[in-house]
Amino acid sequence: MGGDEPSRDWSRTPELWAAPLTIGVVSDTHMYPEPHGRSLPQLLLDELVKAGLGLILHAGDIFAPWVLDQLGEIAPVLAVIGNGDNAEMRRILPRSRVVLVGDHHIGLVHGHEGPGRNTPERARRAFAENPYVRCVVFGHSHQPLSRLQDGTILFNPGSPTDKRRAPYYSFGVLRVGATIEPELVYFL
Repeated sequence: MGGDEPSRDWSRTPELWAAPLTIGVVSDTHMYPEPHGRSLPQLLLDELVKAGLGLILHAGDIFAPWVLDQLGEIAPVLAVIGNGDNAEMRRILPRSRVVLVGDHHIGLVHGHEGPGRNTPERARRAFAENPYVRCVVFGHSHQPLSRLQDGTILFNPGSPTDKRRAPYYSFGVLRVGATIEPELVYFL
């Protein structure tokens, strides 16, 4: 871990999962490839382990493949690229994807592209052609959000490493069973 090359082929993580499933959600980690020895916040890693996750979603602006490797030590990871991700990340990850958990279609996108006045609107519109997507996970703004809008959950976990204008660092958890229960987790 810690190099520029990912230790796994992240394009091979399945996108079809059985429910019930607890999903960790992160975005905007902004962790650069060097120097060696950098890590995601220990509190984040500990809380993700404690949650008993079956899957982790990363909504982009990862910056370094080792981030996916470190998260992958906890649970399988599905990710998309963000506007800050380099050519290597763009080569191994898609712009968006739909993850099927039981009967639930979860859209995953960074949220920086497309029409819309703000990030949540752009993220939702990324899946406008798919009427089955009822939860959209996104990042980009670094502003945590969990909102039900027109029957769709809009969920931005914020950032565990770069809070910007938010008062706290954050990440999210989705508990998927008969319904999707989103939770934002905040820390200093």
